[in-house]
Parts: sequence; structure tokens; C-alpha cells
Amino acid sequence: QIKISYNVDCLVNQEYSVREMWSSLLKVMQRIKKELLEKKDLSRRKKKWTKRSRKTT
Repeated sequence: QIKISYNVDCLVNQEYSVREMWSSLLKVMQRIKKELLEKKDLSRRKKKWTKRSRKTT
């Protein structure tokens, strides 16, 4: 009986760890996506600014 309960515990723990892994993975992916978007935005802004400065000069 002890063995069975131990196995169940192991399974539950595994499932939990997998869920944790997935959630952390998703978080990381979201962060990377956000950073990429921000970089794109920054580059666009820089381009816009250079265009504007050229126009004014």
C-alpha cells in the first residue's frame, strides 16, 4: 500500500512539475515576444525620427 501511495504521489508530482514547466515556458515565450515587439517599435520610431529630422533640415 505504501508503494502504491508513493507511486501516486510521484505521478501527481510529475504532473505538477510538467504544469509548472509549461507555465514558466509560456511566461518566457510571452516575455520574448514582448521584447521583440518593443524592439520593432523602437526601430520603427528611430526610422520615423530620422525621416522627420531629414525633413526639417
